[in-house]
Amino acid sequence: MSTAPTIETERLTLRAFGQDDVQDFADYLVSDAWVMATLPEVRVDDPDEQRSIAQEYIDDALKPWREGGIGAWAVCLNRSDSADSVVGFCGFFASKLESPDPELGYALARQWWGQGLVSEATTAAVSWAFANTGIHGVYAVTFEENRASQAVLRKLGFEPGDGVDLYNSVRDGRGLMRYFYLERDKFSQTRD
Repeated sequence: MSTAPTIETERLTLRAFGQDDVQDFADYLVSDAWVMATLPEVRVDDPDEQRSIAQEYIDDALKPWREGGIGAWAVCLNRSDSADSVVGFCGFFASKLESPDPELGYALARQWWGQGLVSEATTAAVSWAFANTGIHGVYAVTFEENRASQAVLRKLGFEPGDGVDLYNSVRDGRGLMRYFYLERDKFSQTRD
């Protein structure tokens, strides 16, 4: 597959990123200290550096699709006042662990937190991946203090495991990250 398929949910569109999305990504996500606190990257105040970080995320989201794998989608609201504006991302990234399973990653602009949109996006992404690829499972990690994200993962059927040191979390003083894993069969059982 050379590009991400478009997925429609009740309130969201998950679509391929485009180069026109860099500024929205920088404005909604990278420039917000609260959002960046949930991600492993360091927050920066310089607008040029914010655009550079946004571009790296978009490149990382697109590369797996171009190489025949699965990557991440731009998350857009299905609303006329913000249609096609990127308010987040959701999807899969190459494993940082000794595992063939991809990592599920996601973030949403803070103004949309607490409305079930992350659950909606992650459910759509995981459903698509299990229905259209041969992956057997997917993992996700969160910082210890990110209880909201942990609740999203549990709701989706992810099981917690041992903590892991990813993204220099221990070196940076944030401790071990919470690890969660979801098997294809378990996900299918929760949807029947």
